[in-house]
Amino acid sequence: MAKIEMLSLERIVAPEGRGLVSPARRAADSLLRAGMNEDTLELDLNNVILNVSVRDDDPLIGKTRRQASYFPERVLKFAGEIKQVTPGLVYELLDSIRINPKAKDVSWLLNGSYKETLQAFEGLPNLLKVYGEFVKFAIRKKRRTVACQDHFAIILMQHVRQATGKSFYPELEILLEALFRVRNLTSPYQQPTLRDLYRRTRLRLRPLYLALKT
Repeated sequence: MAKIEMLSLERIVAPEGRGLVSPARRAADSLLRAGMNEDTLELDLNNVILNVSVRDDDPLIGKTRRQASYFPERVLKFAGEIKQVTPGLVYELLDSIRINPKAKDVSWLLNGSYKETLQAFEGLPNLLKVYGEFVKFAIRKKRRTVACQDHFAIILMQHVRQATGKSFYPELEILLEALFRVRNLTSPYQQPTLRDLYRRTRLRLRPLYLALKT
């Protein structure tokens, strides 16, 4: 895999035409005049673009948030299908296990009597239904975690705050937009997103911020 080249700050804020001062250049100048270190700003911006990850964390291993949202309904549907299996069919299956000498691997299904096994089978749809409702509730209530890229966006915001004493959200939005545009990408970091991201994570990531000071 080819290594992605680090972008210089000048490359990020370069104007699109000669003789022009880009909005990104003005935004960067505002931060630098307020006390932000140029090397730190350049590194933080590159870290954001080089550490892309899925913004919607997986509520279930191996599944996207959208796929996971369908999972409880699939469980509930499956429970309904199981409930439609008649006791007569179950008896027939169990009897075939009993008389088939090759079915020793599943002979535990007989469990000493048909009654006990049938009771276990009959309770399965209700158990799956309860499980499906629980998973639906758990996914809905699961707190979102911060994606890797978001971590570096937060670090950028924290460094700006530490150096200047201000948030500079408009300038950061412009700089991040210019950064992503250089890579032919669309920035997901508008001002409301940056504000909400910082608000939701500043307390949870406080140990990380303190470590960055040292």
